[in-house]
Amino acid sequence: MHNFDSDYLNRLKMRDSETESHFAAYFSRLVTIKLRMLGFSGGALEDMRQETLLRVLKGARAGTVQQPERFSSYVYAVCNHVVSEWKRAEWPARHEQEDEALEFIDPAPQPEDNIRQDEIRKTVYWLLDRVSRRDRSILLAVFMDERDKDEICREFNVSREYLRVLLHRALLNAKKKLGNADSKWIQKGAL
Repeated sequence: MHNFDSDYLNRLKMRDSETESHFAAYFSRLVTIKLRMLGFSGGALEDMRQETLLRVLKGARAGTVQQPERFSSYVYAVCNHVVSEWKRAEWPARHEQEDEALEFIDPAPQPEDNIRQDEIRKTVYWLLDRVSRRDRSILLAVFMDERDKDEICREFNVSREYLRVLLHRALLNAKKKLGNADSKWIQKGAL
């Protein structure tokens, strides 16, 4: 993991070739992973990856990054904007070409969804009541609050590597608790 600071951003701003190469290599991989997880591939993925990196470089050169320690979050936010813009631009083009009429799905939750969500919620609360306070805090911070990993590390006074160990242990402990539960409470993907 790389620690980003104001010196790193200044080097990007000054077009330092070594820093730019590091930036491209480091974030190219991470943005590609994020885009693949969102279901993109091929040319669309490559276009969005390049657009994201270009916008981030322009932002760094313009001095729009206010918190260097949250540079990774900034990159992901730019990627999210690029994806949103792409979806808005592609939506009409994709559907103009279809011969079939569009089937609109009612966005209101279906009764089955409400029941499933209620069961999952009960399972999660049941589980959180049975794990240690530290495991509960880590699981909530990472999965429910989706907090920045560096912020969590500072809170628990641990390194990123050790946070992975703590998270792994917390998940193992949670799975053990679920394994001992009545089968009706176990929902695949509840965590």
